[in-house]
Amino acid sequence: MKLDLDYQINGEAYNFGPRSEQNRTVLELIKDLSKFWAEDFENDLFEVTESQNFHEAGLLKLNCDKALHQLAWVPVMDYETTIQYTGEWYKKFYLGENMVNFTNYQIQSYEKLASKRSLIWTV
Repeated sequence: MKLDLDYQINGEAYNFGPRSEQNRTVLELIKDLSKFWAEDFENDLFEVTESQNFHEAGLLKLNCDKALHQLAWVPVMDYETTIQYTGEWYKKFYLGENMVNFTNYQIQSYEKLASKRSLIWTV
């Protein structure tokens, strides 16, 4: 809402992501996401292993301070809910389901969660 009303910041770039206490390693994230896929795909397709030969940053993190301070933005979902939404979306995508309908459903669910928390943009 503030982006729409304040032309000084309209068009600015912002990062939106989890609170810092919700940080997870890349390996934890992949393992958690794979819980939503394993039952519908070949198990070996989503097998998660640590490799000595492949280097990935241990922690990937967005700096969301600008959105927090300029927009008073806060995340709507906790880590587990975010992983559930993301995992279910990709699962349905790879199963060939109608993503327009499912995406709209998830957006409506997200808005209901935000409304329950009485976030400023839902008022």
